[in-house]
Amino acid sequence: MRIVALADTHGLHRQIIVPPGDLLIHAGDLTRHGEVDELRDFNVWLGALLHRHKLVIAGNHDRICLTERSGHTSCLGGNDARVAVATAR
Repeated sequence: MRIVALADTHGLHRQIIVPPGDLLIHAGDLTRHGEVDELRDFNVWLGALLHRHKLVIAGNHDRICLTERSGHTSCLGGNDARVAVATAR
């Protein structure tokens, strides 16, 4: 199994060349300001990646993921990948 780990992309995820792998882990701070539009853009980008399994951990910049009622974390993934979302408080 090949694991690819990223963190602290702060909205610059589209500028990163992500190597292939089986498991992609994004370990927090995927957005700059925790805005819905930033999360949607990250979701589209994440959905286009071919990693079969993806784990996204919300960081302190990802406020939108930290609200239980946001509903936005359930949309992460795309392309039938298995995605787990964790929030660190």
